[in-house]
Amino acid sequence: MSLNFINKFYTNILLASPFISSFLFCIIDSSPLYFFQFDYFKSNTGLLVLYCWICCDYKRLRPIILLFFGILVDLFNNIFFGFSSLFLLSIFLIQRKDNENLYCKKFVFTWIRFGSIFLAYSLFNFIFHDLFLDEIKFDIIEFIITILITVAVFPVFFMLVSKLNDKIKFYDE
Repeated sequence: MSLNFINKFYTNILLASPFISSFLFCIIDSSPLYFFQFDYFKSNTGLLVLYCWICCDYKRLRPIILLFFGILVDLFNNIFFGFSSLFLLSIFLIQRKDNENLYCKKFVFTWIRFGSIFLAYSLFNFIFHDLFLDEIKFDIIEFIITILITVAVFPVFFMLVSKLNDKIKFYDE
Protein backbone atom coordinates (compact mmCIF):
# COMPACT_ATOMS: atom_id res chain seq x y z
CA MET A 1 0.00 0.00 0.00
CA SER A 2 2.77 2.48 0.87
CA LEU A 3 4.72 1.54 -2.26
CA ASN A 4 1.65 2.33 -4.36
CA PHE A 5 1.31 5.69 -2.61
CA ILE A 6 4.98 6.53 -3.19
CA ASN A 7 4.73 5.53 -6.85
CA LYS A 8 1.59 7.65 -7.33
CA PHE A 9 3.23 10.59 -5.50
CA TYR A 10 6.34 10.29 -7.70
CA THR A 11 4.20 10.19 -10.84
CA ASN A 12 2.25 13.29 -9.78
CA ILE A 13 5.44 15.18 -8.98
CA LEU A 14 6.94 14.11 -12.28
CA LEU A 15 3.88 15.21 -14.25
CA ALA A 16 3.94 18.57 -12.45
CA SER A 17 7.69 19.02 -13.01
CA PRO A 18 7.29 21.66 -15.76
CA PHE A 19 5.51 23.92 -13.28
CA ILE A 20 7.66 23.02 -10.29
CA SER A 21 10.96 23.43 -12.12
CA SER A 22 9.86 26.69 -13.75
CA PHE A 23 8.75 28.13 -10.41
CA LEU A 24 11.87 26.92 -8.61
CA PHE A 25 14.21 28.42 -11.17
CA CYS A 26 12.25 31.68 -11.28
CA ILE A 27 12.87 31.92 -7.52
CA ILE A 28 16.56 31.03 -7.95
CA ASP A 29 16.71 33.66 -10.69
CA SER A 30 16.32 36.44 -8.14
CA SER A 31 19.12 35.29 -5.82
CA PRO A 32 22.09 37.11 -7.47
CA LEU A 33 20.19 40.38 -7.23
CA TYR A 34 19.67 40.06 -3.47
CA PHE A 35 22.77 38.18 -2.31
CA PHE A 36 25.51 39.60 -4.52
CA GLN A 37 24.08 43.11 -5.04
CA PHE A 38 24.76 43.23 -8.78
CA ASP A 39 22.81 45.97 -10.48
CA TYR A 40 22.24 44.37 -13.87
CA PHE A 41 23.58 40.84 -13.52
CA LYS A 42 20.79 38.29 -13.49
CA SER A 43 21.14 34.56 -13.74
CA ASN A 44 18.12 34.26 -16.09
CA THR A 45 17.52 30.66 -15.03
CA GLY A 46 13.76 31.24 -14.94
CA LEU A 47 13.67 32.34 -18.57
CA LEU A 48 16.16 29.65 -19.50
CA VAL A 49 14.09 26.80 -18.07
CA LEU A 50 10.87 28.17 -19.54
CA TYR A 51 12.54 28.47 -22.95
CA CYS A 52 13.78 24.87 -22.66
CA TRP A 53 10.30 23.60 -21.79
CA ILE A 54 8.86 25.45 -24.76
CA CYS A 55 11.52 23.98 -27.04
CA CYS A 56 11.22 20.40 -25.78
CA ASP A 57 7.43 20.21 -25.55
CA TYR A 58 5.43 23.39 -25.82
CA LYS A 59 2.23 21.50 -24.92
CA ARG A 60 3.38 21.10 -21.31
CA LEU A 61 2.98 24.81 -20.56
CA ARG A 62 -0.13 26.79 -21.44
CA PRO A 63 -0.05 30.48 -22.40
CA ILE A 64 -1.68 31.56 -19.13
CA ILE A 65 1.04 29.74 -17.20
CA LEU A 66 3.71 31.42 -19.35
CA LEU A 67 2.06 34.77 -18.62
CA PHE A 68 2.22 34.05 -14.89
CA PHE A 69 5.86 32.96 -14.98
CA GLY A 70 6.80 35.93 -17.18
CA ILE A 71 5.27 38.29 -14.64
CA LEU A 72 7.09 36.42 -11.87
CA VAL A 73 10.41 36.83 -13.69
CA ASP A 74 9.70 40.54 -14.18
CA LEU A 75 8.79 41.05 -10.52
CA PHE A 76 11.84 39.26 -9.16
CA ASN A 77 14.32 40.80 -11.58
CA ASN A 78 12.92 44.32 -11.64
CA ILE A 79 12.53 44.18 -15.41
CA PHE A 80 10.11 46.31 -17.39
CA PHE A 81 6.77 44.81 -16.38
CA GLY A 82 5.25 42.44 -18.94
CA PHE A 83 8.26 42.28 -21.22
CA SER A 84 9.25 38.72 -20.26
CA SER A 85 5.65 37.56 -20.66
CA LEU A 86 5.53 39.02 -24.13
CA PHE A 87 8.85 37.36 -24.96
CA LEU A 88 7.76 33.95 -23.66
CA LEU A 89 4.39 34.08 -25.38
CA SER A 90 5.99 35.03 -28.70
CA ILE A 91 8.49 32.15 -28.34
CA PHE A 92 5.55 29.85 -27.54
CA LEU A 93 3.69 30.96 -30.67
CA ILE A 94 6.79 30.57 -32.84
CA GLN A 95 7.34 27.03 -31.56
CA ARG A 96 3.65 26.15 -31.82
CA LYS A 97 3.49 27.20 -35.45
CA ASP A 98 6.34 24.89 -36.44
CA ASN A 99 7.89 22.50 -33.95
CA GLU A 100 11.33 22.74 -35.57
CA ASN A 101 11.72 26.52 -35.44
CA LEU A 102 13.63 26.55 -32.16
CA TYR A 103 14.45 22.89 -31.64
CA CYS A 104 16.73 21.20 -34.15
CA LYS A 105 18.11 17.66 -34.22
CA LYS A 106 21.63 19.09 -34.16
CA PHE A 107 21.94 20.69 -30.75
CA VAL A 108 24.45 23.30 -31.96
CA PHE A 109 21.73 24.98 -34.03
CA THR A 110 19.34 24.96 -31.07
CA TRP A 111 22.08 26.52 -28.96
CA ILE A 112 22.86 29.19 -31.58
CA ARG A 113 19.16 30.03 -31.90
CA PHE A 114 18.86 30.40 -28.14
CA GLY A 115 21.95 32.62 -28.02
CA SER A 116 20.64 34.94 -30.72
CA ILE A 117 17.14 35.08 -29.23
CA PHE A 118 18.50 35.73 -25.74
CA LEU A 119 20.82 38.44 -27.04
CA ALA A 120 17.87 40.12 -28.77
CA TYR A 121 15.81 39.79 -25.57
CA SER A 122 18.57 41.39 -23.48
CA LEU A 123 19.09 44.23 -25.95
CA PHE A 124 15.36 44.98 -26.21
CA ASN A 125 15.11 44.83 -22.45
CA PHE A 126 17.89 47.39 -22.13
CA ILE A 127 16.31 49.62 -24.80
CA PHE A 128 12.92 49.55 -23.05
CA HIS A 129 14.59 50.35 -19.74
CA ASP A 130 16.51 53.19 -21.32
CA LEU A 131 13.41 54.62 -23.02
CA PHE A 132 10.98 54.41 -20.13
CA LEU A 133 13.19 54.57 -17.05
CA ASP A 134 15.71 57.37 -16.79
CA GLU A 135 17.71 56.14 -13.81
CA ILE A 136 19.16 52.97 -15.30
CA LYS A 137 22.82 52.20 -14.78
CA PHE A 138 24.28 50.15 -17.59
CA ASP A 139 27.52 48.30 -17.18
CA ILE A 140 28.69 46.69 -20.40
CA ILE A 141 30.90 44.17 -18.57
CA GLU A 142 28.03 42.82 -16.45
CA PHE A 143 25.77 42.80 -19.53
CA ILE A 144 28.25 40.69 -21.52
CA ILE A 145 28.93 38.39 -18.55
CA THR A 146 25.19 37.83 -18.11
CA ILE A 147 24.74 36.88 -21.74
CA LEU A 148 27.83 34.65 -21.83
CA ILE A 149 26.95 32.79 -18.63
CA THR A 150 23.34 32.27 -19.68
CA VAL A 151 24.29 30.98 -23.12
CA ALA A 152 27.06 28.81 -21.63
CA VAL A 153 24.78 27.05 -19.12
CA PHE A 154 21.98 26.52 -21.66
CA PRO A 155 23.08 22.94 -22.54
CA VAL A 156 22.93 21.85 -18.89
CA PHE A 157 19.40 23.15 -18.40
CA PHE A 158 18.29 21.86 -21.78
CA MET A 159 19.58 18.38 -20.93
CA LEU A 160 17.78 18.48 -17.55
CA VAL A 161 14.49 19.56 -19.11
CA SER A 162 14.85 17.07 -21.96
CA LYS A 163 15.38 14.17 -19.53
CA LEU A 164 12.38 15.26 -17.44
CA ASN A 165 10.30 15.54 -20.60
CA ASP A 166 11.31 12.03 -21.69
CA LYS A 167 10.29 10.63 -18.28
CA ILE A 168 6.96 12.45 -18.50
CA LYS A 169 6.35 11.02 -21.96
CA PHE A 170 7.12 7.55 -20.62
CA TYR A 171 4.53 7.93 -17.82
CA ASP A 172 1.97 9.53 -20.14
CA GLU A 173 2.05 6.54 -22.46
